[in-house]
Amino acid sequence: MMSPTVKRWNLTVAFSALVVIQTGSSYLFKSVQVESSYAFNPAAQMVLAEMLKLGISVVFLRRESADGGKRLSERLLIGAFPRVPFGVLASYSSLAVGYSVNNQLTYYILKSHNPGILSLAKSCTPLLIAVVSSVLFRERFSRLQWQCVMLQACGLVSLFTVKDNCNSSHETNPGNNYLENGGSKYDRSLGIMAILVACALTAGCSAVNASLLRSGCMGLHAQNVVLYTLGAASNLVLFWLRLTPSSHISFFSGYREHPLAIALLLSNAFVGILITFVYRFGNAVVKTLATNVSSAVLLLLPFLAPGALWGAAEAGSGAALRTVCGCGVVLVAAVIYLENPPLESSRISESAGLRPSK
Repeated sequence: MMSPTVKRWNLTVAFSALVVIQTGSSYLFKSVQVESSYAFNPAAQMVLAEMLKLGISVVFLRRESADGGKRLSERLLIGAFPRVPFGVLASYSSLAVGYSVNNQLTYYILKSHNPGILSLAKSCTPLLIAVVSSVLFRERFSRLQWQCVMLQACGLVSLFTVKDNCNSSHETNPGNNYLENGGSKYDRSLGIMAILVACALTAGCSAVNASLLRSGCMGLHAQNVVLYTLGAASNLVLFWLRLTPSSHISFFSGYREHPLAIALLLSNAFVGILITFVYRFGNAVVKTLATNVSSAVLLLLPFLAPGALWGAAEAGSGAALRTVCGCGVVLVAAVIYLENPPLESSRISESAGLRPSK
C-alpha cells in the first residue's frame, strides 16, 4: 500500500509533466499549421496516437498482471470485452466517441484561434467537473478543495477582464498576444460555439471517466486498453467520413515534410498516459487543473523575456501587473489543491485486472 506522502509526490510529478506537455502541445498546434491548415490529417493522427497509447497501456497491464502475463489474453481485447457488462461497454463507447469529437474540435478551434483562448475557456472545466461529479456521481470534495476551484475560476475571470480592458484601452500587455484571434465575426461566432461544446465535452467525459474507474468493474490499465481501442476505432470512422480538418490529406501524409507533426503526435499520446497517472493518484478535477496552470504559463511566458515586464511597467500598463497577479492566483490555488489529496471515497483502484461482473 502506497503511503500518502508518496502518492502526493507521484501526483505532483505527473501533474507537472502534464503541464509541461500541454504547454508544448499548445505551441505545436500552431507550429504545424501551414496557412491556417494542417499538413496532416488530424483524425489519422489521433488514430496513431490512440494506437500508441494502447500499446503503452498493454505494457503497463502486463507488468501489473498478477500471474506475470500468462493469462494476458484474458485481460486484453479478446478476453476483456466479453467480460465487461454491456452497460459499462456502452459507456466506454460513448466516452471514446466524446473524446474523439472533442479532439477534432480542438484541431478545428486552433486553426483560427490562439491556444490561449481555448486553454482559458477550458480552464472553467474543474468547476464544472466538481459540480457534475458531486451532483451526479456523489463524489466528495473537502471545503478547501471547493474553495481552490472557486479561487481559480475567479483568477481566470480576472485574466479575461484584463484582455477586455486591453482591447478597449489599447494598453500594452505582452501576454495579450496569446489571447488574440483573427477571422471574421462569423468565424469567431462559430469558434465560440465550438469552444463551448469542447468545454462541455471535456467536463462530461472527465467526470464520466473518473466515475467508471471508481465503479470497480475494471482496473485502471484494463480500462485504458478498452478505451483506447474504442478511441482508435471512433477516430478511424471520423477519418473515413472525413469529419476532420484537412480531410483531403491521406493517412500517413505530411509527417516527412513537417517533423513537428510527429512531435505533436507523441505529445498527444504522452498526455493520455500522464492523465492515467493523474487519475490514479488524484481525480478528474486534478487532471483539468493542469489546463489552468498551462494557461497561466502561456500568459506568463512573454513576461519572462528580459525587460518585458519592466518595459510594460514603464509604459504605464496596469494590464501587465494584473495579468501576472491573475496567473499567480491560478498557480497558488492549484498548489493548495494538490497539497490536499482527494478524499478516500474518490480515489481510483490501482488493481490492473478485470473484476468479475456482478
